[in-house]
Amino acid sequence: MVWIDLLKNPLQFAASGVVLLTTRDKTVASGVGAIYVHEVEKLSRRSCWELLCKKAYIGEEDDMLNLRDVGMEIVKKCDGLPLAIKVIGGLLATKKKDRREWEKVLQSNAWIKGETSEELHKGIMD
Repeated sequence: MVWIDLLKNPLQFAASGVVLLTTRDKTVASGVGAIYVHEVEKLSRRSCWELLCKKAYIGEEDDMLNLRDVGMEIVKKCDGLPLAIKVIGGLLATKKKDRREWEKVLQSNAWIKGETSEELHKGIMD
């Protein structure tokens, strides 16, 4: 696998310290000889919503109620991934606390994936 070959040598030279490697593919972690693997669960929808509100600076109760349904659709697209929530929350923090602005983000073409993870994995394995 390309990632294993790419990461193995640098990780072997860093043996005297600690290296943190993040991946969603367990074979990458085991392939580079990870001593300890800590699996992180995806966030619940409620936790995602709370994190999104925090990152987008939504503190007003009226704003939370007004943006909740579109915000929950955004949360759904982030699939429980905290980094995705943080990135989208940071983007939303630059926008007005307006339903139309959030709907623009929700309907953006940026959500469309060009390849599925299976296609990407197959491309790496070939």
